[in-house]
Amino acid sequence: MKEGTIIITSMWALGEIPLAVADPTLLGFAAVATSISGILSTWYGFHKASADAKKQAGEECAKKLKEAREEGEAVAAELHDLKMKLAREDT
Repeated sequence: MKEGTIIITSMWALGEIPLAVADPTLLGFAAVATSISGILSTWYGFHKASADAKKQAGEECAKKLKEAREEGEAVAAELHDLKMKLAREDT
């Protein structure tokens, strides 16, 4: 093996299997790159979940607004009918 090579041993069912890394700097770079990608993936997941929640909340709000408008129109029609009935009784 070359000088500066790091040997990592791992226990498997068959026994010790040495894993040799020729350049520890490359291993460090890979660790940093993996960490950064993990952070970006987490941020994207939170962002997507937040956008989905806002979309769902907007849809629920629109549905409740539609129901409230329908109820308001029904009450307004009933009030109009009562006013017309009272107006006929007064004459």
